[in-house]
Amino acid sequence: MPFPHVSTNMYIVPRPLSATPTVIITKSQEQGAKQLYYPPFLSSFLLCTSHLSMALLGTIRIGVLVPSIIHLNSLVF
Repeated sequence: MPFPHVSTNMYIVPRPLSATPTVIITKSQEQGAKQLYYPPFLSSFLLCTSHLSMALLGTIRIGVLVPSIIHLNSLVF
């Protein structure tokens, strides 16, 4: 499902953590991007849930992990 601010023939796909966070690809490049960034058996699921995954990862990383780490550090030290 395309993002509202991205043209209908483009959408954002998350890349592996070792690479840059996102890449914008066109639908004509979809097959190549699937093979390049993900194992074939994961690519369809990840492409279908890319917008949800990025939203959840962003929310968890900023809203949960950072406060939890700060809280745990204050308890330990």
